[in-house]
Amino acid sequence: MRDTPSPRRNRHTRVARLAAKLRNRHARAQVQAPDPADVAAALKANDDVQNAMHVQSLPIRAYLDTTVVPVLLDGMSALVKERPPNPVEWLATYLIKNNPQGSTNHQA
Repeated sequence: MRDTPSPRRNRHTRVARLAAKLRNRHARAQVQAPDPADVAAALKANDDVQNAMHVQSLPIRAYLDTTVVPVLLDGMSALVKERPPNPVEWLATYLIKNNPQGSTNHQA
Protein backbone atom coordinates (compact mmCIF):
# COMPACT_ATOMS: atom_id res chain seq x y z
CA MET A 1 0.00 0.00 0.00
CA ARG A 2 1.27 3.43 -0.92
CA ASP A 3 1.72 6.13 1.61
CA THR A 4 -0.97 8.62 0.54
CA PRO A 5 -1.53 11.85 2.39
CA SER A 6 -4.73 11.98 4.34
CA PRO A 7 -7.45 14.44 3.30
CA ARG A 8 -6.86 16.27 6.56
CA ARG A 9 -3.16 16.70 5.78
CA ASN A 10 -3.99 17.94 2.24
CA ARG A 11 -6.39 20.48 3.66
CA HIS A 12 -3.79 21.64 6.19
CA THR A 13 -1.20 22.02 3.42
CA ARG A 14 -3.61 23.98 1.23
CA VAL A 15 -4.56 26.25 4.12
CA ALA A 16 -0.89 26.84 4.92
CA ARG A 17 -0.15 27.71 1.28
CA LEU A 18 -3.14 30.04 1.12
CA ALA A 19 -2.09 31.74 4.37
CA ALA A 20 1.43 32.21 3.00
CA LYS A 21 0.05 33.75 -0.21
CA LEU A 22 -2.15 36.11 1.79
CA ARG A 23 0.79 37.15 3.99
CA ASN A 24 2.89 37.85 0.88
CA ARG A 25 0.11 39.92 -0.70
CA HIS A 26 -0.42 41.82 2.53
CA ALA A 27 3.31 42.52 2.87
CA ARG A 28 3.44 43.85 -0.71
CA ALA A 29 0.30 45.92 -0.21
CA GLN A 30 1.53 47.68 2.91
CA VAL A 31 2.56 51.23 2.15
CA GLN A 32 5.23 52.96 4.16
CA ALA A 33 4.76 56.53 5.26
CA PRO A 34 6.42 58.92 2.81
CA ASP A 35 9.73 60.48 3.73
CA PRO A 36 9.15 64.04 5.05
CA ALA A 37 11.90 65.35 2.77
CA ASP A 38 10.13 63.83 -0.25
CA VAL A 39 6.84 65.38 0.85
CA ALA A 40 8.47 68.79 1.28
CA ALA A 41 10.12 68.53 -2.15
CA ALA A 42 6.83 67.55 -3.78
CA LEU A 43 5.00 70.43 -2.11
CA LYS A 44 7.68 72.90 -3.20
CA ALA A 45 7.54 71.58 -6.77
CA ASN A 46 3.76 71.95 -6.72
CA ASP A 47 4.05 75.52 -5.43
CA ASP A 48 6.59 76.33 -8.14
CA VAL A 49 4.26 75.02 -10.85
CA GLN A 50 1.30 76.91 -9.40
CA ASN A 51 3.32 80.14 -9.20
CA ALA A 52 4.59 79.71 -12.76
CA MET A 53 1.04 79.17 -14.00
CA HIS A 54 -0.13 82.22 -12.06
CA VAL A 55 2.67 84.44 -13.40
CA GLN A 56 1.97 83.34 -16.98
CA SER A 57 -1.68 84.40 -16.68
CA LEU A 58 -0.97 87.90 -15.28
CA PRO A 59 -1.61 91.04 -17.34
CA ILE A 60 1.50 92.62 -18.88
CA ARG A 61 2.06 95.29 -16.22
CA ALA A 62 1.57 92.87 -13.32
CA TYR A 63 3.85 90.32 -15.00
CA LEU A 64 6.66 92.88 -15.35
CA ASP A 65 6.10 94.22 -11.82
CA THR A 66 6.38 90.70 -10.46
CA THR A 67 9.25 89.32 -12.50
CA VAL A 68 11.49 92.06 -13.91
CA VAL A 69 10.97 95.39 -12.18
CA PRO A 70 12.40 94.47 -8.73
CA VAL A 71 15.76 93.26 -10.05
CA LEU A 72 15.85 95.98 -12.70
CA LEU A 73 15.35 98.73 -10.08
CA ASP A 74 18.07 97.21 -7.91
CA GLY A 75 20.37 97.09 -10.93
CA MET A 76 19.63 100.67 -11.90
CA SER A 77 20.30 101.86 -8.33
CA ALA A 78 23.64 100.05 -8.34
CA LEU A 79 24.36 101.46 -11.81
CA VAL A 80 23.85 105.04 -10.62
CA LYS A 81 26.21 104.47 -7.69
CA GLU A 82 28.85 102.80 -9.89
CA ARG A 83 28.57 105.03 -13.00
CA PRO A 84 30.59 102.70 -15.26
CA PRO A 85 31.87 103.81 -18.70
CA ASN A 86 29.59 101.30 -20.48
CA PRO A 87 26.33 101.39 -18.46
CA VAL A 88 24.27 99.10 -20.70
CA GLU A 89 26.86 96.32 -20.62
CA TRP A 90 27.33 96.82 -16.87
CA LEU A 91 23.56 96.58 -16.27
CA ALA A 92 23.31 93.48 -18.47
CA THR A 93 26.07 91.82 -16.46
CA TYR A 94 24.38 92.86 -13.21
CA LEU A 95 21.07 91.36 -14.31
CA ILE A 96 22.70 88.09 -15.34
CA LYS A 97 24.60 87.81 -12.05
CA ASN A 98 21.53 88.70 -9.96
CA ASN A 99 18.93 86.66 -11.83
CA PRO A 100 16.43 85.56 -9.13
CA GLN A 101 15.50 82.53 -11.24
CA GLY A 102 19.04 81.21 -11.05
CA SER A 103 21.59 80.59 -13.71
CA THR A 104 20.57 80.33 -17.33
CA ASN A 105 22.51 79.28 -20.38
CA HIS A 106 24.02 82.47 -21.72
CA GLN A 107 27.13 83.36 -23.60
CA ALA A 108 29.38 85.96 -22.00
